[in-house]
Amino acid sequence: APIQLLTPDAAARCWLTVACRLYKDERDYLTVLSSTFMISTGERGEHELFHYDYERGKPSYTEAHLQVAAENARLDELMAIVGRKGRTLRHLHLPVGGRRFRPCLEDVLELLIHERIVAPVDGWLERLNAGRERFRNIQLKAAIAKNPDLAIEALREAGQLPEQRRTRRQSQRGQRRRRWS
Repeated sequence: APIQLLTPDAAARCWLTVACRLYKDERDYLTVLSSTFMISTGERGEHELFHYDYERGKPSYTEAHLQVAAENARLDELMAIVGRKGRTLRHLHLPVGGRRFRPCLEDVLELLIHERIVAPVDGWLERLNAGRERFRNIQLKAAIAKNPDLAIEALREAGQLPEQRRTRRQSQRGQRRRRWS
């Protein structure tokens, strides 16, 4: 069920719907299979404005995407010309960062606050930043776990890891070369 958000004007109705499906992956980590953050308006949130979706393993469009409940005559015209009449802006899956770097709930809430759709409460930015950092750190750890060699390479390039140690034989060869130079 949608959650009514606090707006600057009581006449304005803004609703947030959050849905999430989880499972345990092969390493026994709780993993998101799909999630939706929908913003809507109306007496009970019945008029969708936009939603962010994440759908793991989606073959036909990007896993993390934004869909906007809007119309655009120029886009409708283009879609008709390319043989996709009836596909409107509402149907487009606009990519937003992929599996690891997709927007989190805190990003959506910050958008609503900055656009003055939702009224902030004291300490809102600190709370959102803390939640966003937790989410991003989890995503970064998952990305590193899937790509450890790339993580080591990046750390070396940043000067955060010592160069790979030479073997004794490599060191001896280097000393011989110096003597002959």
